[in-house]
Amino acid sequence: MNVSVTVNLMEGDEWTLTPSEAADAILKALGGDERKDMVSVNVSGSGTAGSTGLPPTPMAAGSVPSPVPPSE
Repeated sequence: MNVSVTVNLMEGDEWTLTPSEAADAILKALGGDERKDMVSVNVSGSGTAGSTGLPPTPMAAGSVPSPVPPSE
């Protein structure tokens, strides 16, 4: 068994476990065997400021956003 978990924390969330502690707790909860099973946990934080009332502008069908900004 190979389990991958992502935990996204938002402002106000309380998280007291290290990623390793969370992985161990999940492995035990699933009844996994440490000798052959693996649980990987990624914990990331997030924050926002300002109004979030406007929805993002929709993209044209089939278009893919570029991860690289255009050069000048």
